[in-house]
Amino acid sequence: MPLASLISRLLPRFARSTSEPAAASHSDLRRQAASAARERYLRRMERQFALFSSRMPWLRGVFGFLRGRSAAIFRLPLGLALVAGGLLAILPVFGLWMIPAGLLLLSVDLAPLRPPVSAAIIRLRRRWTLWRRRTGP
Repeated sequence: MPLASLISRLLPRFARSTSEPAAASHSDLRRQAASAARERYLRRMERQFALFSSRMPWLRGVFGFLRGRSAAIFRLPLGLALVAGGLLAILPVFGLWMIPAGLLLLSVDLAPLRPPVSAAIIRLRRRWTLWRRRTGP
């Protein structure tokens, strides 16, 4: 009997039992960690959307529509227009509120923008709150 057939017969007997979970490979662990991070940033961004809509109720319906799948074609151009308009805040029609609104819209479709955008919005919101406390109501 050739050695290869003997080994193929013996190996299943000594294989790990199916009740023990197989050890995850390094790439599987990295994939799971990346997926968990994406989910965490997505939830964080959703909280920023909710806060943004609660602070500006007149934008609640617009943001609700723009976050849907049917409005995917409008998000990128509108997000870019809001950021550009926010940079023109010197003019009376535009305001600084347009920059975070545009970045939030862009981060819906551009996943690499989610972590920095949500972190920046959180930081700006905290600084705004501290500044308001110092200057009074």
